Amino acid sequence: MNKKYKDMTAKECAKDYLRGKRKIPLLFTLILIVVFVADFAAGDYIYPLQFGDVETQEIYMGISKTLYFFFMILVILITILTFIRILLKQVAIQNIYLHLCDPQKYIETEKIICKKASFGFRTRRQKCVVANAYTACGDFAGALKFYEKIMPKDVSRLKDVYILSGLASYYLNQEDRNTAGIYIARLEELKNSGKKRGSRMDMTLNHLKSAMAIQEGRYMEKSRWGSQSLPHRLFLI
Repeated sequence: MNKKYKDMTAKECAKDYLRGKRKIPLLFTLILIVVFVADFAAGDYIYPLQFGDVETQEIYMGISKTLYFFFMILVILITILTFIRILLKQVAIQNIYLHLCDPQKYIETEKIICKKASFGFRTRRQKCVVANAYTACGDFAGALKFYEKIMPKDVSRLKDVYILSGLASYYLNQEDRNTAGIYIARLEELKNSGKKRGSRMDMTLNHLKSAMAIQEGRYMEKSRWGSQSLPHRLFLI
């Protein structure tokens, strides 16, 4: 999917995404109809059993319950797979920026999708990805419009590392180290609590601390953290 989008324009990427997204609910409905018809046919086939003797009626009830159980399992499974498919389509679009490193095309694609999509919304994480793409393009005003939508009133309640990292990165790019420090401190708090950990968390914190040290002229501390510049895109954790 990423390779396909690499050779497409933003308009073509959006068209492919919207076409695929429209097919998903249609396919979901079609599969549900098939499952329902199959369940109805099976129920109709065993229907005469309920007019038999007591033992036959018990067999009928057992088969009916089993059919209902399998029907519900299939419906739940189909629903889950549908949501996974939708999520994969969204991730593929985000990867225009995150993997193909083309934030400008990603932003243009997102604009077209939002303009043409009949139904749709952005999660907080998606808004942060868009904001980070604007930041990567140097469009800090555009980034702020999206960051304002996800900035928490109470930072201590925010647990999404990607959003925290994006906000810290944004304010460091604006050289607002005080505000950036609030989000970095929250990342440290999550790491120390054990709720969020791993090499990506460490790498993200090291990048942010390195950028902070560079801006403050603490070059010895910069060497300690390793990185010499703030990354254009942050890791998904």
